[in-house]
Amino acid sequence: MGDLEKSTADFSGWVQPEVVNLVRSRPDSHGFSDITGALRSRAPEVPVCIAEFVLIMRDAKDRIVHTQVVTTYGTGGRLPSFTLRPVPGADLAHTTVYAPQTPRTERPPAAGVSCDGS
Repeated sequence: MGDLEKSTADFSGWVQPEVVNLVRSRPDSHGFSDITGALRSRAPEVPVCIAEFVLIMRDAKDRIVHTQVVTTYGTGGRLPSFTLRPVPGADLAHTTVYAPQTPRTERPPAAGVSCDGS
């Protein structure tokens, strides 16, 4: 088996997280609001390794009008929160937050184990 085959072997031990229940706060006195959500996974007992959350806002015609990334280091990585200015045309119903599995580099991923190396 070659190196590439080994590196893409079995990552089924990793959970598949998704961000649900997006909520947008009322704008503050400067026009900034927060978008928050909850992280859900099919196996809550399995470690989730998320280094950042990615916000993609779309308009009613499904065109991307804003993107933003926030890091999770120092936050525990379980609660996505984005602070942003008003985004013309943005529709919360067409907004998605992604939680890609990106383990910390001091523990590189390995096939057959969870993303945190356990």
